[in-house]
Amino acid sequence: KKPAAAPVTIKPPITAPTGGLPVAKEGVPTPTLPPTAVALPKAAPTAQGGLTQTTALTSGQARFSTVSSDGKNANYYDPNSGKFFRVTPNGQATQLSSQTFADAQKVTWSTQNDKAIIEYPDNSKILYNFTTQKQATLPKHWEDFSFSAQGDKIAAKSIGVSVENRWLVISNPDGSEAKTIEALGKNADKVKVSWSPDGGVIAFAAIGDALGFARKEIIPLGPNNENYKPLVVEGMSFEPKWTPDGGKLIYSTFNADSNYAPTLWFTEAQGDNMGANRHKLNVNTWADKCAFADNDTVYCAVPDTLEKGVGFVPELAKSSPDSLYKIDLKTNLKNMVAVPEGNLSISNLIISADKSTLYFTDNLTGQLKQMKLK
Repeated sequence: KKPAAAPVTIKPPITAPTGGLPVAKEGVPTPTLPPTAVALPKAAPTAQGGLTQTTALTSGQARFSTVSSDGKNANYYDPNSGKFFRVTPNGQATQLSSQTFADAQKVTWSTQNDKAIIEYPDNSKILYNFTTQKQATLPKHWEDFSFSAQGDKIAAKSIGVSVENRWLVISNPDGSEAKTIEALGKNADKVKVSWSPDGGVIAFAAIGDALGFARKEIIPLGPNNENYKPLVVEGMSFEPKWTPDGGKLIYSTFNADSNYAPTLWFTEAQGDNMGANRHKLNVNTWADKCAFADNDTVYCAVPDTLEKGVGFVPELAKSSPDSLYKIDLKTNLKNMVAVPEGNLSISNLIISADKSTLYFTDNLTGQLKQMKLK
């Protein structure tokens, strides 16, 4: 008798439950896809509207930078060595003078950037000519300097001990042949010295009539007691910047309508046209974060975020990264041309004469850096 055959086990077919996910075949592991890597955007070598490469030109802090007299390079002060340098876009630095200027607190460059007024913590002030390597001592009670377009004159506030001895003055750069222009009296702190490139205005005085809350008249002061029409400005903390020809002006102010954050304005600023065509540029930044490429084009570093009330404490904005905008003053069109690589907060913008290079200060490190505009 043959033994009984072993029972055969029949496994039921595997089917996907209705409405569920498909079930993997027996013995076959469920395939898994490798994680997808997210590629970071690559910084462009020139400003094309997005993330843009920046290059450090100094290893340490660089202060009081300006375009060099040849229009190609940048001059700056190194606080560690107390010396002034000129640096090329490739980072090659050379001394402007072998002299040491320890603890320089403020520097005002001439229009040609071949000489500068250097101020120290003890209120001593000198004019230094980097071409002749000679210096002259200026009065300690002079402040708020500005050079004429030719660099052959300076304007300043002469602040005597008594209010009767406070004047707006003009002199040679070495302080000689000084003459008084306007009595300042108790209003010295309301006067901002800013010599226009066309020579017509040497200062602005916030002493005009109040036209409502935070709306006032700013009086332009000329070198020959000219009687200009006042500028009407909306807001506080008037900060002007002249176009290269001196015919127009951008300025920043802030008020309640802007949540006390700075707003840029534009106006004609020459002769009888003073104050004409005044309008808002709809850009929230300070005028001193802008630089002119020509009379109709200005580049501005615009903070990505601004806290309410930052106009009163501008230092708060140094924690916010900036984007670079180009504004056409003829059409009022503005375009974002670059996001500086590294989430940088930047200031002291300088544009080379051929408009190819933007120099700026990195507010976090204090380094002088550059970006290619074209």
